[in-house]
Amino acid sequence: LKDPEANVRLVALTGLAHYRDIKSSPLVQVACKDASVDVRRTAVFVLSRLEDPASIPTVQLLLKDPDDSVRAGAAQALGELRAKDSAALLRPLLADPNKVIQASAARSLLMLKDNSGFETAQTLAKDPDLGVRVVAIDALGWSKDPAAETELQSLMAQPPANSLPALEAALARTRQLRKQ
Repeated sequence: LKDPEANVRLVALTGLAHYRDIKSSPLVQVACKDASVDVRRTAVFVLSRLEDPASIPTVQLLLKDPDDSVRAGAAQALGELRAKDSAALLRPLLADPNKVIQASAARSLLMLKDNSGFETAQTLAKDPDLGVRVVAIDALGWSKDPAAETELQSLMAQPPANSLPALEAALARTRQLRKQ
């Protein structure tokens, strides 16, 4: 992770993601400060895979990263890490100019059982951009609200282009969550 070449650092991070050893978390957290956007984006993904609660403050700081893809990754990682104290940091991202960041924040809020992301996810599930739409549909799948199942079933009737697999997975997840 100290190699001068960003591509080498990326390969090292990818290896750590597959290895999933929580002991590597401090090294990955250092990579979150890397000059390379690709390295920072990959580092936040790796931290979400390592599931180390000690990494939450580092991920929270990445919500202010100048790069949208890093910020979206950080928003998503906070849900994966089940960082309940992050809801207050995620809510303002629902109004971010970048729709992927909005959808990622909505997804994490719903994963944290905070329904404040529901309306954003519901709106973005119909967005013309496939990347935005898929994240928003996935977000709806994390809601126990019966309205989420209704919305997903409505979308299933005339699925937006290339969204059927995401809709099927989200619908199955929300039904499973509601049974619990």
